[in-house]
Amino acid sequence: YYDKAIRLNSSSYRAWRLWALANASTVEMNEFIDVKNPVRLVVCAISGLFRSIELGSEEPNVSVLQDILRLLKLWNKYGETDPAIGQALKTGTNSIPPQTWLEVIPQLIARIKPPNDLVCQLLKGIGRYNPQPLLFPLTVASSTLNQRSQAAQKIMQYLQELHPVMVEEARLVARELIRVAVLW
Repeated sequence: YYDKAIRLNSSSYRAWRLWALANASTVEMNEFIDVKNPVRLVVCAISGLFRSIELGSEEPNVSVLQDILRLLKLWNKYGETDPAIGQALKTGTNSIPPQTWLEVIPQLIARIKPPNDLVCQLLKGIGRYNPQPLLFPLTVASSTLNQRSQAAQKIMQYLQELHPVMVEEARLVARELIRVAVLW
């Protein structure tokens, strides 16, 4: 029924959300039942959530945060398991304006990997137009010695090219905060 609803009204936020949630619920239940093609369900859930987020962002009094978090959960669990899922994620991230992701920047930074990762590309897209919410979390993430740190440093270098004064000021503030914390 949800599939029919999105075909009949392809611009309905509610229809897309319910369709995506039905697919996501089935994917989550996959641990308990044997689904013949879980990749197809994951792709449907991801595509539906992206469309739901896109349509919900345009409607007044609608919060898409829950849909974004559910999408990130699927992305984290299935993002690198199949090329079709990767393609759905890439297509979806290109369809949503960067400001949509501002509420979940900490969750995105927690997921960054080497620089060719889709999350890194998404963070660069956000930073192109909204660098302020990224600077301090990325500065903190780049201060450790691990894979996430290397990716955070690459994103900071990218932001340095676009917004050199702002990035340098953020680094200065971070250094001073660390210095004050050490003195305390």
